[in-house]
Amino acid sequence: PLIVFFVLLRLLGFRLNFLCKKFYLPRAIDRIACADIVVSCPGGPYFGDIYKSHELGEHVLHLFVAKLFRKPVMIYGPSAGPFRITWRNAIRRYILNKVEIITLRDPISREYIKDLRLTKPLIEVTSDSAFQETVNVDRDVLVEVMKTEGIIGKNESSRERPLVGLTPTGPRWNFQGMQDSNRRQKEYIEIMAGITDYVIKELNATVVFFSQLYGRSSDIPLIEEIIDKTHSKDSIRILSNKHDSQIHQGVIQEMDLMIANRCHAAIFALKGHVPTVCIAYEHKSVAVMTEAGMRDYVIDVKKLDYKTLVGKVDEVWQDHNQIKQQLTENIEKLRKQSRVNSIMTKALVDAVTEGNLQKDNIRDHAQRLLATLQ
Repeated sequence: PLIVFFVLLRLLGFRLNFLCKKFYLPRAIDRIACADIVVSCPGGPYFGDIYKSHELGEHVLHLFVAKLFRKPVMIYGPSAGPFRITWRNAIRRYILNKVEIITLRDPISREYIKDLRLTKPLIEVTSDSAFQETVNVDRDVLVEVMKTEGIIGKNESSRERPLVGLTPTGPRWNFQGMQDSNRRQKEYIEIMAGITDYVIKELNATVVFFSQLYGRSSDIPLIEEIIDKTHSKDSIRILSNKHDSQIHQGVIQEMDLMIANRCHAAIFALKGHVPTVCIAYEHKSVAVMTEAGMRDYVIDVKKLDYKTLVGKVDEVWQDHNQIKQQLTENIEKLRKQSRVNSIMTKALVDAVTEGNLQKDNIRDHAQRLLATLQ
């Protein structure tokens, strides 16, 4: 209701500067009203049935507000779908058909979005935007971080034990909407504790847990619950929350093997050519592993069991060198695909600057820019 109220006031010409100085909401609406272009970067499959509880009231509404102010809009590289709810699809189709450009980070989302029969937007399949950026951290800095965190010994000049990374996920994602989610999560915790003990014993590894979320949704309590059920606590570390994204990614890329339940933990590992087993809770994880040539090492979390996970870990470890070589080739392709997200943004900027927002004109700008990737 407050969004509607402030939008109406702004459409009537009231700037309400005194409120903008004090409160985020009117300031955000004012920024949209003053913008030349609005770029929506919502991440996860937030357009679709999976997160329908806040899809319309948040992500779709943001687009609607931008269009009320007649702003050119681009949706930048999310996943999308599935779209199985007919009445919602009418709203989605109406709003998304007003957008100029949609880039999607995976082919599965492109197949889903075909169900909406969109005609106006220029739609491109790219890859996750995180692939664009290479980790830019001096290795000596990473080594010092790992020594400080106890991941490697204080006097280690070279790796003495393999490093295995692990990112777990809570039931809110893994077993969303399932009536037996609590029982399944208990089983999941036992499996994660079991695989931790397994790689420590069989690979003589140090296991490093990475939290991908902090604050209200922090993964740390879940990590601690898993560790509490292990038998090899001396060989387990948790990367602290004091490091920025570059360090976080850099340490992940120092792993010899990654077991990733979080999508971006898998992406960070793949970027560093780290052999990865992915426990997928949404199609975005299946898609990124498939595009990286790693589809054989994906496990649907709803079909997860200890024996299957051990089998995949053993496969990856056995084919470790071959997988690293394969990732070296495939990730470069994904990096180029990822840059298309930003190239399409530049195409929209050029079209707006030129004053011609026709679909063909935006496509022409995009094609000229895409030629630079060849």
